[in-house]
Amino acid sequence: MIIKKAGKAITLFVMMLLLFVVACKKSEQPPEPEAEKAAQVASEESRAPGQPEGAIGRRADKSADIKDGIKEHFVVPFDKSKDRLLEYKISLTYDTKNLHESRLSLLALTAKYGFVKSSSTNAEGRNPSVSANIFIKTESLYEALKDFDSIGKLVGEQISVVDHTEEMALSERKIKREQLRGARRNAAAGQVAAAAKNWKDIEDSIERSENQLDSAEHEKWKIKDKISWAEINLYLKGPVGKDSISVPKFFNALVGIVNTILYLLYIMVWMLPFLAIIGVAWYYRAKLKDLLRRGKK
Repeated sequence: MIIKKAGKAITLFVMMLLLFVVACKKSEQPPEPEAEKAAQVASEESRAPGQPEGAIGRRADKSADIKDGIKEHFVVPFDKSKDRLLEYKISLTYDTKNLHESRLSLLALTAKYGFVKSSSTNAEGRNPSVSANIFIKTESLYEALKDFDSIGKLVGEQISVVDHTEEMALSERKIKREQLRGARRNAAAGQVAAAAKNWKDIEDSIERSENQLDSAEHEKWKIKDKISWAEINLYLKGPVGKDSISVPKFFNALVGIVNTILYLLYIMVWMLPFLAIIGVAWYYRAKLKDLLRRGKK
């Protein structure tokens, strides 16, 4: 009787297991053609008016391939912004499987488009990397960024732009104003009689005007320099190394033990006179007690 009940229970368990396996297989099957058509219709409806066909599909493909790195830089050719004075600051992060070859490619591209201001390379440890602060001619920035993609997989990008157009306009106005002011001062100095002239005040006034003019010219030069060179902070990550066993230097432990023993011996030698006095007092403690008692009496 017990055996029959056990057999029924086992049979019921096997049937439930088979049903569960069949349900899992059905859930893993691809969607039916009707479902695919419905999804396609929904994507076409979600496409904005005037948007070219296939834009939704391309966007989905790019989001699916984002694990392979960023495909294009978010920088466009500078034809539309020629009348603006723009300073570019860019941060890029690349992954590479061969850090040495990527580093050489980076050096070659930097020599082609600009120069390296600072750099650091770490080839040891589990995370080898190269970081560099590079300046590229702004007129060649678009081509340089496309060529930089050859050194590895772009995984991070940050671009900021500072517009110096207004500052340049103010600087040019300041230069013109100082030039006119200096001309007026020179003309006024020439119209005053020689006996009435205070040469020190005249020289101080002309010197102030010249200093302000030099400052305005320097500000203009700084703006031109900033917009002529784009700053790129580039970080290149190599392959993550495998964990390794680090064997400590046991000899250092032995040296530490010996040094500790010697230091203790040094302390004992330094305390030896005090220990001798304490030992003598302990040895003659009975006589010392008698002497103290007699002194009290």
